[in-house]
Amino acid sequence: MIYDAPRDTALHAVSYQAPFAILAFSGVRTVLQSKRRLPIDITLAGLLFLTGLHFISKAYLAVTLGAGMTAKDFVHTSYAIISQSAAGIMIVTVGLTLLAMLVLEIMAEERSKSETDPLSGLLNRRGFEEQSMKLVERSPMERHALIMCDLDHFKSINDTHGHHCGDRVIETFGKLLAENAPDNAIVARLGGEEFAVFLPWTNVEAAMSFAAALRTAMSSHAFAGLPPEFRATSSFGVSAWSSKMTLQQNLQQADLALYEAKRAGRDCVKCTTSEHPEKFVAAQ
Repeated sequence: MIYDAPRDTALHAVSYQAPFAILAFSGVRTVLQSKRRLPIDITLAGLLFLTGLHFISKAYLAVTLGAGMTAKDFVHTSYAIISQSAAGIMIVTVGLTLLAMLVLEIMAEERSKSETDPLSGLLNRRGFEEQSMKLVERSPMERHALIMCDLDHFKSINDTHGHHCGDRVIETFGKLLAENAPDNAIVARLGGEEFAVFLPWTNVEAAMSFAAALRTAMSSHAFAGLPPEFRATSSFGVSAWSSKMTLQQNLQQADLALYEAKRAGRDCVKCTTSEHPEKFVAAQ
């Protein structure tokens, strides 16, 4: 539309550069409307904003420095050297930033896959250990609690009803854990029928109440397509986090309580503390 218009005018310069500026500012809005606020996102928004300003400034420079009366004249002007070089740098920088974002997203996705249990949808042992330790490092002296969970007589479920039924039990228990755990909890399937929950800033009493509620929800859950009398129960071991022990030692404390729950007949909650590992308390 403006190809044949006089080149050395403000109308031509603004009409030519405005679409580029609008696109750049639209990119800024798209980035800022996203819920994600990683440093690279802010960097990209800043670069796009500068790119938009650059195209606005190009319209001003075209008028003040002169853009030539024809396209052939344009390539020999100082304005062409300055504007095209700057535009090239800006666009390449934005492109490299987008490429870096893509690489980071691919890495994050692969890391998520490596830390996620595909059957339950929860973290696996690796993800649980890494995320738990990161949280503890941020608040090492705060109260935390650990819960070890185990599906009762799981081998019998597989042998009697088939592995597809066992998978459904694991999926159901994982869903109950994910839906009922606090937002800041770290929930994982450690392997087989064994699960773990790390409850930050939580005392033992609250952890036991959570475990007791989850035990009730699981034992009363009816599985479609299975006999009406079929029920899957679970056992829980709760332990207070001790900053004097490693993650593995803390898990062993919760595992002691879980073993006591199994010895007490399963389908119950037992608790122990690092101060008195030989004493166990049952959830009321």
